Amino acid sequence: MRTQLWIIRIIIGFGVFGGSLAFSQDIQWASKLNYAYNEFEPDNWSGKQVIGPPNSVLGGLDKQAFRIKEESGIATLIVDYAEPQKVTHVIVIENYLPGRVTDVSLTDANGAKYPVYKVKPTQSLEPYRALVITVPPTEYLVKQVELNINTVTAPGWVQIDAIGLIYADGLAQVNEALKPYGKFTVSEELSFSSEKEPLNSQINTEYREAKPIITPDGKSLFFVRQFHPDNIGGKRDPQDIYVATWDGNKWGGVQNLGSPLNNKDGNGIGAISPDGNTALLIGAYERGSNSPASISQFNGTVWSTPEPVKIIGYNNASPYSDFYLTNNGKELIMAIQGPGSKGDQDLYVSFKQDDGYWSTPLNLGNAVNTRAAEFSPFLAADNKTLYFSSFGHTGSGSADIFYSKRLDDTWANWSKPKNLGTAVNTRNLDAYYAVSAAGDYAYFTNDKGEDRDIYRISLPGEFKPEPVLLVRGRVFNTADDSPLGAKVTFVSLPEGVEEGVAQANPLTGQFTIVLPRGKLYALTTEAAGYWGENESFDVTDISSYAEISKDLPMVPLKVGAVVKMNNLFFTKGTADLEPESIPQIDQIVELMNENPTMIIELGGHTDNRGVPSANVALSLKRVNEVKQYLVDRGIDGNRIETVGYGGEKPVADNRYEETRALNRRVEIKVLKFE
Repeated sequence: MRTQLWIIRIIIGFGVFGGSLAFSQDIQWASKLNYAYNEFEPDNWSGKQVIGPPNSVLGGLDKQAFRIKEESGIATLIVDYAEPQKVTHVIVIENYLPGRVTDVSLTDANGAKYPVYKVKPTQSLEPYRALVITVPPTEYLVKQVELNINTVTAPGWVQIDAIGLIYADGLAQVNEALKPYGKFTVSEELSFSSEKEPLNSQINTEYREAKPIITPDGKSLFFVRQFHPDNIGGKRDPQDIYVATWDGNKWGGVQNLGSPLNNKDGNGIGAISPDGNTALLIGAYERGSNSPASISQFNGTVWSTPEPVKIIGYNNASPYSDFYLTNNGKELIMAIQGPGSKGDQDLYVSFKQDDGYWSTPLNLGNAVNTRAAEFSPFLAADNKTLYFSSFGHTGSGSADIFYSKRLDDTWANWSKPKNLGTAVNTRNLDAYYAVSAAGDYAYFTNDKGEDRDIYRISLPGEFKPEPVLLVRGRVFNTADDSPLGAKVTFVSLPEGVEEGVAQANPLTGQFTIVLPRGKLYALTTEAAGYWGENESFDVTDISSYAEISKDLPMVPLKVGAVVKMNNLFFTKGTADLEPESIPQIDQIVELMNENPTMIIELGGHTDNRGVPSANVALSLKRVNEVKQYLVDRGIDGNRIETVGYGGEKPVADNRYEETRALNRRVEIKVLKFE
C-alpha cells in the first residue's frame, strides 16, 4: 500500500551573508555520503561536501558545498546518519539558488523507505535558505535521507551545503536549534507528498470543466461543463451540470442531468446532500423569482422542479455569487458582496429556520474575509474545516485555495487561513475545492489559460478534515420489508438538539448521513402511520473516518404493534433515567398527542442475571419512571399501562454480553389505536 504523508515546508532566509555556520548540538548532520549523482567534481563541489554541519558561503558559489554538474539537469544525494533517530524535521541548507529540491525520502534502519516531500522545482526569490520539512513524528528510526534536485525547468548552479535531522517539539525548538547560524526570517508553505493529477478523459475534455462536488461517500462526482455540445443548448449553452460515477478504479458513466436542473441558461451546482437526494443549485428557476439559489429533490427517478431558496435580508452588490449547503442541511454558506462586506465578495453564513426561510446572512469575519474577493466555499463533512478561494490572501498569483478551521459556534471565529501550496495552486485561478467525507482525496479546478480542468490530489493529514462517521442504511416496513421514504433526523444527546436531516429514497428506502466527531447522536425516523426504532451512535472519540451500515425498521401503527425504545438509558441497577433518554421520551409524548385515543403498554425487560423477582421489580420501576415523565408532560395516565417482565422474554442470547445487552430494553405495545 502506498503511504501518503503530510509535510509542512518552512522556508527560512538567513539574516547573515558569508562566513561559516556554527554547529548545533540539537541537529544531527549527515555523517556519511552513501550516493551522489551528477556532482560537479569528485572532490570540490562533490556530494561529500554535504557531510557535517554547514560551512560554506551563503548566496554564492563555494567549493565546500555540493554543486550540480550542469545548470539544467537532475541530481540525487543519499546520506547516512551515525545515530538512527526519530525525526520531526529534515533540514536542508540550500546555500545557493534554492527551490530546486523536489523530492525527499526517509529510510529507516530496516531499509523501509518513506516519501515525505514532493513538489515541482521553482525559482525562489531568496538567494539562499534553510528548507525545514516538518513530518509527523516518526515511530521508526531514520538512518538515511534521499534528496532529489531538478533544475531542468528552473536552471542554475544549485548548491546544497548540509542535511540535518532533528526531533523537536514544534518550529520554535527548530528555530532555537538554528539560532547559532544567524538571524532568520520564517515563511511557511504547506505541501503534499504526492502530485495532483487531472481526471481522465471521461471528465476532462477539450471544453471547460469546473466546480467539482464530490458526494461524502466518494462515489459520485457532480461538475459543470461550459459551452459543450452535449449541453441542453449545445455549444451556445454557457454551462450545464453533469454527474460521473466511481467504479472502484476510475471515473465514468458521465451523464448530463437534463431537465429540470439544466436548461439553455447557465446552470450550476453548489452542493449535494450525503444521500444524493437534495441538490443546491445556483440561481433562480422559478419564473419571476429573483432567488439567488434553488433546491431540487430526487425521488428515486427524477429531480423535482427547483424551488427558490428564501434568504431574509439577502442583498448582493456583486454580479457573482457562490453557495454551499452543509451536509446537515442547516447552514448555507455564500460568497456575496453583502452588507458589511470588506470590499468585494465575502463569505457569509445563513441558518435554516423552522419556517423554511434562511436567516439574515452573517459575515464570517476578518480572519477569512479580505478587501478582495473570497469565493467557492466548501465546508467539509466535519462541519468545521472550510476551504475557499481568495484573491486577497497571499497566494501564487491569481486566486488561490485556502483552508481555515471554525473555532466555535458563533461562525465568526476562524483560524488564520493557510494556503494549500504549490502542489495545488498555480499562478492562474484555482478554485472549487471539494473533499469526500473520508478525506482521502480532494477535487478542485485549475485554469490553464483558456482551458479549465478538474484535478484531484491525495490528502495528507494536515489537510484532512476531522474524522466523521458515515452511516448508510435502509428504512423499511417491518410488516412486509417494503422501503419507506421516511425522514431521518439525527439529534445530539443529551441535549436533544436537531443536528441534521436526511430523506430516505422512497423507491429504495436508502439513506446516508454523516455524523461529525465529538457527540453522542440518536437517529430517529418519521413517516405517517409508522413508528420507528431509534438508534444511537457514539462519535465522541473516533480517531479515523469510518462507515457503517444500519437499517432502520418502522412498525405500522396498529393494535398489537410493538416498538423497541433503543434510546432509553437507565443508571445501572436503578430506575433512574439518564439525560440522554429525554429526546426519546419526548417522541412518545408527541406520538400520544398526535393520536389522542391511543392507549399503550410500556413493557420493561432485563437480562437473566440476578434474582428473577428482583429483575421483575426493577423492570417495573423503570417503566413506571417513564410513565411518570409522560404524565408530567400532560399525557393522561389512564392511557398508559405498565408491566415489568424481568428476564421472561429475551430477544437475544444471554450467554454473551454484546447480545445480552439487547435484552435490557423498554418496549411500547399499542393496545388501542383508532
